[in-house]
Amino acid sequence: MIHKGKVPLTIAVFVNPGHFPPSSPKRKPRSNRSNEYDTCTPRYATFLAEEILPLVQQKYPYSKDPWDHAIMGASSGGSCAFTAAWHRNDLFRRVISFVGSFCDFRPLDAYPRYGKEYVMSGDDFGPWKTAHDYPALIRKTEPRRELKVFLQDGENDLDNRLGNWFLNNQRMAAALAYAGYDYRFVAGKGMHSKRHGMAILPEILEWIWQGP
Repeated sequence: MIHKGKVPLTIAVFVNPGHFPPSSPKRKPRSNRSNEYDTCTPRYATFLAEEILPLVQQKYPYSKDPWDHAIMGASSGGSCAFTAAWHRNDLFRRVISFVGSFCDFRPLDAYPRYGKEYVMSGDDFGPWKTAHDYPALIRKTEPRRELKVFLQDGENDLDNRLGNWFLNNQRMAAALAYAGYDYRFVAGKGMHSKRHGMAILPEILEWIWQGP
């Protein structure tokens, strides 16, 4: 696709989540994936900006124009990609999400409490946000972020105590449409899988790199 001029010359950077060492030889390492991907703060984007991208820049000098930067992921990686672009719009403007986990990963006892036990303030409220809250934030945030977003999901995606994946991706698409974003939502029949997204990846890449 690069040779045909359908997408620009691209450097792909793949970042795996961290792991905690096992507590004993009989136990497996514990993944830090949810802590990194499902926490809707600028922290992960800051990690990319301060620790990963400078290493890339040293070896492969790249454009600093945020419109030349795309970020993508699947499941919690999809919602994490949106989080990074939402909080660090100065770094990322193009987002691709496969079966994005725009759901609520908070444990029940983590919900804010009012009254004498807990006093809500503006600073305290931020960390309580989860990807489930993005549709409301997208609708209410003015001026809107400079973003181009591709969402993919399937009708038979997960439906559990954390939320309904397909419904929440539809909520994301509706919010992006309401707020006037450049977006595309492709729905299929699939389950919680990257198969559909990967099958149409050439078309996605061609679209995501068009404009602005």
